[in-house]
Amino acid sequence: MPSRPNIAHVVLAALGIWVSGISGFCFAADLPPPPADLRLTPAEQQGATALQQFAWGVYLQMSARGGFDEAAARYQEAVRLQPEAVLPFQLLVTPYLVQQRYDKVAEVLAPLVRDNPAIPHLNIVYAEALQKLQREDEALAHLRRTLIAGDWREPAVLRELFVALYRAQQFADCERLLSRARQRPALRQSFALEHASAILYRTLRRADDGGLPAVSSRQGRRWERLALESARQAAAVVTAAERPEDVRSLAALLLDTGDAATAAATLGRLRQAVPDDASPDPELLLLEAKALQVAGNADEAVRLVGQLRQFGGLGIQLYPDMADVYSESGRLADAAQVYEDALTRFPNATPVRLQLAYLYLRLGEAKKGLAILLPVPSLSPPGRRLLAHLYRASGRSDRALEELQKGEDAAQAERDQGFFTVDMYLFGSTLAEDVGRVELAVEYGRKALALAPDDASACNFLGYLLADHGQALEEAERLIRRALESAPENDAYLDSLAWVFYRHGRFVEAHEAMNRAVRAGLQDLDGEILHHAGDICAALQLVELARWYWEQAVAAHAPGCDAIVVKIRNLGR
Repeated sequence: MPSRPNIAHVVLAALGIWVSGISGFCFAADLPPPPADLRLTPAEQQGATALQQFAWGVYLQMSARGGFDEAAARYQEAVRLQPEAVLPFQLLVTPYLVQQRYDKVAEVLAPLVRDNPAIPHLNIVYAEALQKLQREDEALAHLRRTLIAGDWREPAVLRELFVALYRAQQFADCERLLSRARQRPALRQSFALEHASAILYRTLRRADDGGLPAVSSRQGRRWERLALESARQAAAVVTAAERPEDVRSLAALLLDTGDAATAAATLGRLRQAVPDDASPDPELLLLEAKALQVAGNADEAVRLVGQLRQFGGLGIQLYPDMADVYSESGRLADAAQVYEDALTRFPNATPVRLQLAYLYLRLGEAKKGLAILLPVPSLSPPGRRLLAHLYRASGRSDRALEELQKGEDAAQAERDQGFFTVDMYLFGSTLAEDVGRVELAVEYGRKALALAPDDASACNFLGYLLADHGQALEEAERLIRRALESAPENDAYLDSLAWVFYRHGRFVEAHEAMNRAVRAGLQDLDGEILHHAGDICAALQLVELARWYWEQAVAAHAPGCDAIVVKIRNLGR
């Protein structure tokens, strides 16, 4: 028999938990007043014994006497006596789940689920333990028995069985399960049913992506329609009682099916239902902001992100999406501020530094970007490429080329072929030309063209590069004409063709091509094109027209403005 001090500890521990009102441990919805003679009914006696076992378990766990297994035995007995009580069940299984001792979870729950085949939380966790033990068939069979034992009334069991079948890619069984559930009044039009249906139909619509048999376009449109209908129905019946991850999944599905307005409205309704003394779920708030933005309400999206930024302790995974809401609304400075906030909390997070440096590049603040990236001890190849862009924007093409080449070397060592793109090679060619390494510039240009022989921008880039340096003019003309085949009225491509003719000394043809380029880009003529037009007109002795083009080039801040001014002064001499 326990001593009086021990009894006191037990009673205090039990009363503390009981009085605190922790949800999930209750014995009756409306307790009648105690009888005058204090005699307990058998049910009341059983409840009292369950509370006693629960209290002993808490005491043993808190005092660390005998290890957790002794406390677990008390919790197990409390659950046996009161199987619907959630709190002792949680205290029983949570330590084993944290330690990933799924065999122990299955062991302690086996007698409980045998005696209580319809109680959802007991049987769901038992099935999950079986799945973790790679006993998937047993888990599926157990969930089916639980659904039947509960007379097809428990949405949580339906959801778990659907998820298990879905993960096993047993989509035909998923469809049969949902079809039977629709015939049951307790499950018909439930959130669990409609949400699962939307997921299944969306998956079947994308059969080609998942290795499933291809579907006809007509059948695909049908799956798409059913997915949207089910998602909207789920949105109509969802409440704040549903799991946040399920609500997030529904909102993402609505966005994916093109109904951002319903996603935003649903998330807004759930947010407004949150009590005043509680905070909205940060991930749901952010998802609502994204849905509002897609739906065309950018101002409200930005307002919600501003509200979210006032929360403390945000996970690092939320910052990119918050910044994206600002970026897509054209508020790059605010997006940068989001990452600056993140950097104060996660100073060693390289992805945060990369994103912030990229935003500084877009904002024209390359020196700030360099200050953010240079302290990183070991940048990835894409990080080196970003650093190269920052150096070039700072007027240091020599350092930019060095960093890009370091990125190339690292990518080769890591066998990262994704680094070597057309854009990367064209950027390298630009850097090499900036520092006067024309041969390297041409080499980069040829590598870009080798990756994409029909890429119009690559053809034009290499063609213009060759023409500008008086090399392989016949090849340059062929490349530029190939680019013009895909875009006959592209002013940049026409300017390149005119420049090839100019380098060839074919000034009349150059003038004709340049006139086409000017007409094509009349609304927003590039300073470089205006400069070239002036040179071509000067070669044809069209002095006043040459002057006008050069003056317009200077006004447009074309590269080499000082040299253009000298040309204007020398006219007529």
